[in-house]
Amino acid sequence: MRPIPSIPSFAIVGQPNEGKTTVMATLAEDDRAAISPVPGTTQVRQRYPVSVDGEDILVFFDTPGFENAEAVLEWFKKNEGLPSPVETFIATFGGQGTFRQEVEILAPLGEGAAVMYVVDASRPVRPVDRQEVEVLRLTGARRIGVINSKAGEGEYLDDWRQLMARDFNHVHEFNGHKATFRDRIKLLEAARTVIQEWEVPMGRSIQALRDDWEVRLREVTGLIVQDIKGTAELREHETIQNPGDEERAAARAKERLMDALRQREQAFRKKVRRIFHHSDERWLMSELLGQDLFSMEVWRLLGLTRGQLVLVGAGSGAVSGGLAALFLGHPHAAPLTMPIGAAGGAAVAWFGAEKAINVKLPRRKIGPVAFGGGKIGGRQAEASILPQSNLFWVVLDRYFLYVELCASWAHGRREKSAPIGDEEKKMGVTTRWEGAGRKKVTEYVANILKRKDPEKLDAAERALRAFLLAELHGITGF
Repeated sequence: MRPIPSIPSFAIVGQPNEGKTTVMATLAEDDRAAISPVPGTTQVRQRYPVSVDGEDILVFFDTPGFENAEAVLEWFKKNEGLPSPVETFIATFGGQGTFRQEVEILAPLGEGAAVMYVVDASRPVRPVDRQEVEVLRLTGARRIGVINSKAGEGEYLDDWRQLMARDFNHVHEFNGHKATFRDRIKLLEAARTVIQEWEVPMGRSIQALRDDWEVRLREVTGLIVQDIKGTAELREHETIQNPGDEERAAARAKERLMDALRQREQAFRKKVRRIFHHSDERWLMSELLGQDLFSMEVWRLLGLTRGQLVLVGAGSGAVSGGLAALFLGHPHAAPLTMPIGAAGGAAVAWFGAEKAINVKLPRRKIGPVAFGGGKIGGRQAEASILPQSNLFWVVLDRYFLYVELCASWAHGRREKSAPIGDEEKKMGVTTRWEGAGRKKVTEYVANILKRKDPEKLDAAERALRAFLLAELHGITGF
């Protein structure tokens, strides 16, 4: 009787350069695996566990390609009556160097692993493929056929399905370059169905993965809320050195604030990559994520429309009493340029990146006369975010786009994503939100800036968290 491992285990098997390692890396969410277009990159089996909360719940073995399937098939046919042919094969050839790669392939099967046989349906079935299928049948291991069409089109899909229909417990289409979390779960659910002895542990593993995904989305939600608060409260200062230095100090304070926002975004991206198990950025991001946060192209295609900004500003006080004034005029601001008082005017005036930051310059007063300049008292220019500007919405769009990229980018994928084309419409998520959703953002920011009612702030934060979590479920497809 074949052993039954305590942790469901799968050997990823197939011809060289069929995408075995790509499929394995995507299933295991491990992008450290060496993936190359050169056949034969994988020479020995590699163990890749899937862990949740420090506990291994699944194991995948990446294996080399068959080296001499015809000779191995002949051996298995001659020894078909043996009670444990796989163990006998490994014991016979394991130390000899003969059938070196086949020993690496079959070793996990000898320990009770099931087979995921990966094929490329964009090429025709060959005699060697039939030999491999027969070898796997004779091992007695549970077998799942995984059709991974590398070229994107399964021209020979029907031929492969016909080949595996008789001798495999299940045949499943799975693109290792494009598979999402939902696709991974579907394949594992199929494996659970056909491997009855693993029904209970596979059920636990799948539920653990679902729970872990929920934890990830909640963690990302917390990061976004935390950064909204940090952005709203962000202040940068520059000391005014002497009379006439105000313009330099204002420009320097503004520059520092912009750099702080860029650094905050980079820190957010690093945390999101960790949450979704990406070791680094293995992709060429679209212009909307690759360009500077304050670039004209980013602000043209992300954030709210002018009309939506008008509604955000006009409606922010409708339910919170007096918060509209806060959103249409920064409570700490004595800006270099006069603020616009009306909602429509504010939306137009603060639509661009260059108007997103407010700089306050203090004035010294002696009696009824105000004096500018001077270093006395440590006078400083103070830069902060104008809450009525588009910046919060541009930042949110960039965050959501990056989360979607991290969550959907298969760990086995190595090709680069294409840049955006000549788009004219807004491409972010915030412009598609209903007004009630955007209001949750404005109420949260307004309560942060007002700093008067902790209970209202807590309630606004809870409402915002629930809304953002639902949106993250939507963009990640689960």
